[in-house]
Amino acid sequence: MKKKLIFTVLFFALTTIVFSDIQWNVLHTDYAKKMIVDDVNHFYSINQIGVWKSTDEGETWIQTSYDSPPRDGHNTMGGATVTTDGILVGALDNGVYYSSDYGNTWVNTFSTGYGTGSRRMIPLGNSALMSYGGSLRGIYKWNPVSSSWYQTFTHSSDFFDFVQIPNGDIYATAGSPNHIGGVYKSTDNGENWSLVLETQYYDNCKTIDFYNGVLYYLSNNNEFWKSNDYGANWTLVSTLSQLSSTYITEDMYIAPNGTIFTSFGADNGVLFSTDFGVTWNFLNTGLPSLNVLDFTFFNNNLYVGTQSGLCVLDGFNFSGLTSNFSADSTSGYIPLTVNFTDESVPQDSIITWQWDFENDGTYDSFIQNPTFIYTYSGIYSVKLKVNNVIQADSLIKYNYITVEYVPPAPPTNVQVEIIEPDAVITWTAVDTTIFGDPITPDGYIVKYNEMVDDEHFWFLAFTTETTHTHEFVAQYSTQMFYKVIAIVNYTREQIEYLESINNSREKVKWSDVKRNFNVIRK
Repeated sequence: MKKKLIFTVLFFALTTIVFSDIQWNVLHTDYAKKMIVDDVNHFYSINQIGVWKSTDEGETWIQTSYDSPPRDGHNTMGGATVTTDGILVGALDNGVYYSSDYGNTWVNTFSTGYGTGSRRMIPLGNSALMSYGGSLRGIYKWNPVSSSWYQTFTHSSDFFDFVQIPNGDIYATAGSPNHIGGVYKSTDNGENWSLVLETQYYDNCKTIDFYNGVLYYLSNNNEFWKSNDYGANWTLVSTLSQLSSTYITEDMYIAPNGTIFTSFGADNGVLFSTDFGVTWNFLNTGLPSLNVLDFTFFNNNLYVGTQSGLCVLDGFNFSGLTSNFSADSTSGYIPLTVNFTDESVPQDSIITWQWDFENDGTYDSFIQNPTFIYTYSGIYSVKLKVNNVIQADSLIKYNYITVEYVPPAPPTNVQVEIIEPDAVITWTAVDTTIFGDPITPDGYIVKYNEMVDDEHFWFLAFTTETTHTHEFVAQYSTQMFYKVIAIVNYTREQIEYLESINNSREKVKWSDVKRNFNVIRK
């Protein structure tokens, strides 16, 4: 359990998102601690003295029968969540209430007293976990069978926040201003807890979240920390110096695209970061109050409660960056022209495109919708990497493009003339493919054999001319068969190979030449 400070100077170019069109839209103007959403998409706003409900995603609201507001002078409700069986809502100093009929009736499920209250809840199927503060401080778990709570962990400090990561482990923060606190972990749905990181007083953890393998927490003194190894070691990322005071952190939410949102009291509002906590900016346009409470994310929208209303963030795309593309042709003969279309989302956030049309590690184009001409036969995988100011994503479509070789038409008028002791082979130049398309051949390959047997032909020569002399062959052989083939669109490596064996004194089997072609073919 280690914490370390790392001060790194980063030099990079970053394109800035323009947030002039992004603002909060007010759904209602009552005090709103938090909003929760049930299994039929009804909204419940946990307000100052009760619970309000909307069946049209916040357009209109009606008050539920909940009639157990906070008491003893407190002016806020506590944690709330929705299980698979019902709704749980806490009120400071006045119990935790449960509804199994969409808020029509409520039952108190937790005996409490002065100076106590639920802080945060998370659902666990038909169960839930609740952090509790005050004289009953600790972590409690909901028993859906008995409709009651039982304590799984107690501590000298108030527990506050939870996060459950994809493997099922749950992390909880404990951090009263005057106690030792820290981060705790459960691997069995909250039944047992172990210390991951110990903090104290000013440094105590408040809110915690998880994104893409990294844990993040924000402390009472406005320090933002991260752990890349599930809490074993922690690194200070930044200090939120924009804030007017300490001990004001309320909530943190990390969107699917990696944007981090944090909420604060004491008239500070909302801060956000698009670089995983390195830099922070306020996002308060449209908020009816800068005393901001809990976030809720639903249906690609971010909601937040404030002391003067419930708000939803307009104009922000929360989707994670996803690379995708298509091609107007995925097979054909060389030279094959392919037009690629970028289909990555969200389109308006992407700032760079990197295309590798042969998936060979070298990027070939940096425009959004490029065209590429495949001049060699083969089966090609294609890669597209896209970037925005937050993240990058890559997609490889394996064996996506098939390019076939179109052979030239066979040479005509092949003649052999014996001029002792040599044989002179001549032919007519080839200027079309077998389909009649015009070409200029790379050259001609001449093969020979003493029998008419394709399997035992030998390589004789590679030439760009339309004649070749087989020296001294008439001196040693009584018969010889020759074949001439034209080639086109061969790679530089293939041509160099032919030129190298052209000058060799050793006989080379034609079958070996074809095998080596396959090795060096792109």
